[in-house]
Amino acid sequence: MKKKIVMLHHCGDIGGAGKSLIQTAKMLEETYDVSVLCPADTDMHKLLSDSNIKTTAYNFNAGSIEYYSGGPAIFSRTYFNQFTKRFTSWDKLKTLLANEKADIVMLNSITLSFLIPKIKKELNNKVICFVRETFPENGCSSMLNKYRNLLNKSDAVLFISDYDRHLFNLNIKHSVTVKNSVPDNFFEAQDANSSLTALNLSKNSN
Repeated sequence: MKKKIVMLHHCGDIGGAGKSLIQTAKMLEETYDVSVLCPADTDMHKLLSDSNIKTTAYNFNAGSIEYYSGGPAIFSRTYFNQFTKRFTSWDKLKTLLANEKADIVMLNSITLSFLIPKIKKELNNKVICFVRETFPENGCSSMLNKYRNLLNKSDAVLFISDYDRHLFNLNIKHSVTVKNSVPDNFFEAQDANSSLTALNLSKNSN
């Protein structure tokens, strides 16, 4: 019998992390029984279903640590809202994960790393965390230490850049850099006008 991996994804929009998740799931399916937990009624949920990946949908905000390069400021409303959701979502997530009866839980973002000690302690699952985000240059040292302490509680951490792997300098045995799994055919070429329209931007007249 194959061991089971449950991959937890927290974002309903389709971005690089979600597209890479699909390729990672496809590769893992060759060896493991794989399923994905994903926000319900979202573009990402539809893409997973269309990709024939076994998916369990959930209809609540899982919360996250919104600190990474290009992300919101620590004292922003977005950061605070996601911070509070972390405390109200755990009981629901715990039930979902327990029902999956997984051998390994894979978190698809460092922003979900707050779940590592909870999953290890209360569900006794092995946990792997995918670090897809880049830590801000000259970022907050307390946030770096917070992430490092959480990641050091996991069984393995997968980075997509050597920069972040070296920056975090974890003490765990399995801390590696892997190639980000997003093939070229996931991307669409668009002309400038189409891109501006999609992003709701006006054309620069200069």
